[in-house]
Amino acid sequence: MTKLRLPWRSPPPDVPPSPLPSRKRPGCRAFLCWPECSPKCRRDLTPRRGPSAGYGYQIERALYWLARSPAGAAVGIETDDDVAVRNGTTSLLEQDKHSIAAGAEPLGDRLKDLWNTLNIWLDAIEENRVDAETTRLLMVTNKELPDGLAKAISAATTAEAAGECVTGLERAAEDPPEKIATLVGRVL
Repeated sequence: MTKLRLPWRSPPPDVPPSPLPSRKRPGCRAFLCWPECSPKCRRDLTPRRGPSAGYGYQIERALYWLARSPAGAAVGIETDDDVAVRNGTTSLLEQDKHSIAAGAEPLGDRLKDLWNTLNIWLDAIEENRVDAETTRLLMVTNKELPDGLAKAISAATTAEAAGECVTGLERAAEDPPEKIATLVGRVL
């Protein structure tokens, strides 16, 4: 078997040494780039920052609940949900939606994040993994929530308001985009 040798280069002398032991080559697609890497390389890396920020956001939210929960509560990340808190007979499931994009609306009425969240919760209830009577379901985002279904669902405290949310979901589900059609069918 022949080993492939890539033309690795050291960073320019004016670049401080990397805290990481590896060196990157121009045009690389590695997580960290030297300044001489191509603009395309740095542009290709931008989408990877979003998921990393999302996982960091889950850790931040879990620490929040850990600080707020009474002694004996269990807080988990990616266990029952993005963040889950169990405390005796009550529990909390939290779906976290983080975005690094300016002007992003992660919980828009016809966006996958909203419908996927509702689908995840319906599955958990139908499979008896959670009790709908004793479980708090939260959608959390780092973005300002626009007026829409997610905000209406959050504010619904009566059966009438919940009915209006269902009507709103049905309206938003009319002729759904292909990427959410299956989720819409499952939720409604």
